[in-house]
Amino acid sequence: MELLPPKLQVGDTVRFVSPASTPDRDRVFQAAEVLESWGLKVEFGENAFRKYAYLAGTDDERLADFNAALRDPSVRVVIATRGGKGSYRIADQLDFDAAKRDPKFVVGFSDISILHFSLWKHCQLIGVHGALYADDEGRIAEETKSSLRRVLMFSESIVIPSREDEPTSGLTTEGTASGRLIGGNLDMIATAVRCRLSRVPKKLRRSISLTENPAENPKPEQPEQKEQPARERRPEAARRVRKQNARLERREAKVLSARNRLAPATREQHCGCGVRLCRRRWCRFRDRGER
Repeated sequence: MELLPPKLQVGDTVRFVSPASTPDRDRVFQAAEVLESWGLKVEFGENAFRKYAYLAGTDDERLADFNAALRDPSVRVVIATRGGKGSYRIADQLDFDAAKRDPKFVVGFSDISILHFSLWKHCQLIGVHGALYADDEGRIAEETKSSLRRVLMFSESIVIPSREDEPTSGLTTEGTASGRLIGGNLDMIATAVRCRLSRVPKKLRRSISLTENPAENPKPEQPEQKEQPARERRPEAARRVRKQNARLERREAKVLSARNRLAPATREQHCGCGVRLCRRRWCRFRDRGER
């Protein structure tokens, strides 16, 4: 049976947790201000801003924050501060019984997709793939704010229009489609397949698939480097030849030094051991003549 959490009311509490990587504190506070402007109370998990290598705390700390939010009856929405990496490490240890007893929306995208898959598999909890994400200039678009608010606080049908500024708009075909929206981050979908977390029930096989492409923005093309004239390459080639010759000379010097140590010498030059100019008092050939 699908679990659809109730819509938020003014005065409800939402809690930020970090089940993956450490977030930017200022951006989280910026998102919190937006939620407070909707009349909601905002809390933060104990380890929301902790840093442990590339993670927001150890596995136990991140898991404890997430499960505490699921178990707290005063918390009505659990929001991930960011994606990143590491959510799959705790995806199979969530408190699924608490999620069944008190369904609440889990909001997150990117790496948080694996938590959505796990909650869906074990208790069929419906989540929200999204966030109050700020652009490179630190601004949260009005469309982003309004869409998340409609999902969390209103019961009206949600329409997602195509945007011309998105690269995928060129692939949009004519017509309309309706159905349940399923999917998530492409990397996490692949991980879920390996972990058997993404099996889709038959009644959802005629749904609309959502895929978040985790690929980074393509790097700008670098200008072609002009080939240097031969006369400009000669100094560099000469330096390489000199270095190679120096290595050969040092190697030959070592060989000659070894040969000199093993070469025969007179009694006046060594103590009798065969080593040139040996003056060791403990040499076992001393005063015995040449070997």
